[in-house]
Amino acid sequence: MTEVVSNISPPPGSVATVSDAPPIHYMVKIELFSSLWKNAVETYESGVFEAGGYKWKLVLYPNGNKSNNVKDYISLYLLKFIALNC
Repeated sequence: MTEVVSNISPPPGSVATVSDAPPIHYMVKIELFSSLWKNAVETYESGVFEAGGYKWKLVLYPNGNKSNNVKDYISLYLLKFIALNC
């Protein structure tokens, strides 16, 4: 493991881990991002991708996450994907 030294404290409820695994890259290209904003699209979700042995997806709120009272900003979340077996 590599030691990380920082003078910035993580927010309450955050979890930080350090790994020796190489970084993994995932790219999402959104054509005409401004059209998402202008057309008041609430959310955009990427496809599911795998990194670090887990499945993930990106969720973008082009006009902010209104459920968290965020507006006038872009909100981007990395979510761990859990498939439900129905």
